[in-house]
Amino acid sequence: MLLSSKWSIIYRFIIGNKWRMLTTLLLSILSNLVTILIPVSIGKYYDLVFEFNSHRSKVLDILPFDIGSSLQAFLAFFFFLVLVKSIFLFFEKYNQGIIAEQLAFDLRNELFNAQLNLPLPIYEEKGTGKYLLRFSGDMKSIQNYLKNGVIIFISDIILFVFTICVLVYFNLVLGLIVGAVVFVVSIIVFLLNGKLSLITEKRRNSKSHLLSFVNTRLRGIGSIRQFNKEKPETGKFLKISNKVLKAGIDYQKITAFIRTFVPASMYLLLAMVLALAYYLKNLNEQIEGSTILVFIMLLITILPIFRRLLKVNIVWELGNISFRKLIKVFNLADESRSKFPNLEVKAGAIEIQDVSFSFPNKSPLLKNVNFSFPANSICLVNGASGTGKGVLIKLLTGIYDLSEGSIEIDGQSINAVSPKSLRKNVAAVSSNIPLLGKTVFEAISYSRKSSKRMAAQKMLDHLQVYVPLKQRLCLDDRIGDLGMNLSLGQQKLLFYARALLTNKKILLIDEPSNDLDEATVLQVFTLLNELKKERTILLFSRKIDLMFINIDHYFQITDSSQFYSI
Repeated sequence: MLLSSKWSIIYRFIIGNKWRMLTTLLLSILSNLVTILIPVSIGKYYDLVFEFNSHRSKVLDILPFDIGSSLQAFLAFFFFLVLVKSIFLFFEKYNQGIIAEQLAFDLRNELFNAQLNLPLPIYEEKGTGKYLLRFSGDMKSIQNYLKNGVIIFISDIILFVFTICVLVYFNLVLGLIVGAVVFVVSIIVFLLNGKLSLITEKRRNSKSHLLSFVNTRLRGIGSIRQFNKEKPETGKFLKISNKVLKAGIDYQKITAFIRTFVPASMYLLLAMVLALAYYLKNLNEQIEGSTILVFIMLLITILPIFRRLLKVNIVWELGNISFRKLIKVFNLADESRSKFPNLEVKAGAIEIQDVSFSFPNKSPLLKNVNFSFPANSICLVNGASGTGKGVLIKLLTGIYDLSEGSIEIDGQSINAVSPKSLRKNVAAVSSNIPLLGKTVFEAISYSRKSSKRMAAQKMLDHLQVYVPLKQRLCLDDRIGDLGMNLSLGQQKLLFYARALLTNKKILLIDEPSNDLDEATVLQVFTLLNELKKERTILLFSRKIDLMFINIDHYFQITDSSQFYSI
């Protein structure tokens, strides 16, 4: 399901977890009330110790018991408040953490599924690294957005407003001054955060660029070593890394200023409160000691809350950057044909009519291609590199969508059927489809079920008849990342085994004899000659003189614009 906006994601999550969200908000409000009661109760303590009777401290008289009757009663009440605050705080933080983890869990699952459904041309045109979201970094930003930018923000606003109201209740002038100073400081910091957001996005983009660079270079480490390119590649890395460093320095400069400015403003505000209290005393407008003490304690109490409120814009901006990246992937996911009818293949005849293909704003890779591949035959599509053989394989497997024309299998247009059902009927042997799994068995069967092992072993043995015993692959052999532990010939054998085990009606084979010795080619082609009785087999090769195989029809692509029979 496409998620077109940040708020649709958040709304759907909140509705799905409404009871935990309500519980967390309630716990936050109760915890905040206790937070206010603690410094207010200290004013009562001041009255008890110095035997005053401040009328402001009478706000606690609404309690069902008298905490001002003795110091022992007050201390018992105070320790009770601390215990209650600790309990509320624990469950509040616990629920906030659970909500954040659940959000990340849900989005990770949806993101992975969306990435699996991205049209392959997107990856090929822009690179996999472009959509290699950092599950730890981006998910953390989104977690913080919901937890700190929504839940805690609402809680802090409630606490902050309530605190200002309490300050105004204790002393109107001092309360209004505190409110005014807080308002001015907030405006300044929010303006600074606007500049910080630009730096933050630049920093995140430079980090993503660096991540993509490292990903491609490490995957191509063999080429770097082979051509001794460590030095130039290190130079490129340092150039990008320096951009990350510069953006990081700019980010740290402004965040350090904000982190210094906020507490400095609060301490300045505290100094103003003390100075104003002294000034009012000289004007014979005595301020009760308990009131001053409550003001100081409340200011100290709300200092971390004030910091969070002023830094929440950073949380929002980081979250917005990650949300934009996430939503872009969600909205690019190709699900438009997921509900199309399934392809039903009985014979396996293929009709290609006026087929063209090109990437946006690029020259055509195929143009006006027309041909018919008869069922139960072996056909060879011959052409030099770059003439579009690989593109034709991807069109026939539904990896690419047609730009123009139509392809029909048994009279059914592949554009009008579910892509997954198309691929359930078409298998491909190609180095462009890497091996997945830890072992040979997993790579050729996509399964760990013991019931599949016998068929996999039989196919492997059949393909390795002419392979020396010591060089034969076993089902439990480790293949490395995408088969990197294997030779090209071993990989080719597993490509064949994987495709043939599927028993699909249509078999596409890219460069069928490449990387295999002559004896193994004979074994493989003998098997293909037998299979054509029940399958349609298309061979795509730069060679035209393939030995050991009975080719029924030859076709040639000359310049990506002509496709004709020889």
